[in-house]
Amino acid sequence: MSDSPPGVSDLLGVLAYAELTAFLRLAEDAARHAPTLTDRAALSDLAATEYAHFRLLRDRIASLGVDPEEAMAPFVRPLDDWHAQTTPSDWLEALVKAYVGTGIALDFYREAAAHVDDKTRELVEEVLVDEGRSQFAVDRVGAAIRQDSRQAGRLALWARRL
Repeated sequence: MSDSPPGVSDLLGVLAYAELTAFLRLAEDAARHAPTLTDRAALSDLAATEYAHFRLLRDRIASLGVDPEEAMAPFVRPLDDWHAQTTPSDWLEALVKAYVGTGIALDFYREAAAHVDDKTRELVEEVLVDEGRSQFAVDRVGAAIRQDSRQAGRLALWARRL
């Protein structure tokens, strides 16, 4: 039985599953789409950071007396469905998805964290630190657009779809 404030295990559950799926997606994108070994390694580093965030959240959920799998379960299908509907077809789409998807999610989680206890809010803020993912995507996509300006329109449409 959990003695955590209402909604805390839900917030931590959705965030934990989001971090776990971010790890899996980034690792898959690194293996499937990264054009160079340097890009593969850089994206793998970002994936490892997401997994470390997942572990922090999982451990906090367990410390509240809640089964982490049960806390994440309600969010599996909605997040998996979104990812299934937004599967990138190439490296640049993967980067745009990471950038746009993360931005939307970060705004939501930060707003939700404003309504929980201080310890939970501090943990949420810790795992929401960007860790360079945004800049990595901006740098790579910007370079690709400078090299081939036709990419801009295609990627803008992709971002709107997300």
